[in-house]
Amino acid sequence: MQIVLSVLAVLGGILLALLLLVLFLLAALLFVPFRYRIRAEKEAEIKADIRIHWLLHAAAVRIAYAAEGLQWTVRVFGIPIKRSGGKPEKEAETGEPEAAEGTAADKAPDTGAPEPAESKPDAAEPGGTKPEETKPNAAKPAVSETPIGKSDAPGADADTADGSEPEEAEPPKGSFVSRIRKKARELWETARCLYELFIRKKNLLRDYLKKRSVKKAWNTVWDATKWLLLHIAPQKLSGSVVFGSGDPAVTGQAAAVAGMLYPLYGERFSFLPDFEEPGLRGSVDCAGRIRLFGILVRAVRLYRDQNLRNVIREAQDVKEQLLAAVPEMKQALGKA
Repeated sequence: MQIVLSVLAVLGGILLALLLLVLFLLAALLFVPFRYRIRAEKEAEIKADIRIHWLLHAAAVRIAYAAEGLQWTVRVFGIPIKRSGGKPEKEAETGEPEAAEGTAADKAPDTGAPEPAESKPDAAEPGGTKPEETKPNAAKPAVSETPIGKSDAPGADADTADGSEPEEAEPPKGSFVSRIRKKARELWETARCLYELFIRKKNLLRDYLKKRSVKKAWNTVWDATKWLLLHIAPQKLSGSVVFGSGDPAVTGQAAAVAGMLYPLYGERFSFLPDFEEPGLRGSVDCAGRIRLFGILVRAVRLYRDQNLRNVIREAQDVKEQLLAAVPEMKQALGKA
């Protein structure tokens, strides 16, 4: 009995330790922020470096872009788990011999095809020249009889003179105008039907959007979205931009616009006009953090908002009524 109790105590301790570890990881995931840093520059080429890490670099992701292409690496406790550095090179190495083999295989039949083609007429010349000469001779008189024969020409003239084909090909003078008028009437009726349907559905949408519940739900969603954008926005931002258009007047106007926007970026950014050389070059460095706890709280509030649920249900009803008009629209378009 004592042994069983000791075993149960050990199992209970292990389960408690696992439970505490899971709770610690969940708390760390919710309260420890994900930090990111973005660096980008443009001189002759565009280069970018994005780094995201969590819990003192316990998990880290790096994304780099340069002339070689896009490369990314995922590390856990400093150990790379996934990366995309060597895949393109291996594919390029394996693709080169395949292309070379393909070209060699293409060249082989090209060089060998004319040889049997030349050998066949050489073998046929001594023994089988007569049947080859009789075929073109038999074809030539057949070709010569068709233009020389005079009986075909008058027959064709008689067919073109007496036949009803030209009469059918030439429509009467008023048919083209009448078709245009008929088509115009059909298009007018179609446009009128579509306009009536649009007016009815427009009133439906207008009445739906004017409800207080819809406006309240829109304000709730907009407040949550605005908070999310401000939360994700970088807290540190710095950089410099040098721009030139080649025309001093245009460059001066752009510098004036940048000066008007100075309250938005302040001393963190510097815009320098280049009146001599056209181009755009510069660098940007920004850093920020994202904490999942605040995002989860806003998501739960939106999920538990009863007004928002009712508005979504009403939106589904409006959607069904709008889709019900699709067959009528198709029918109206079918008349055209």
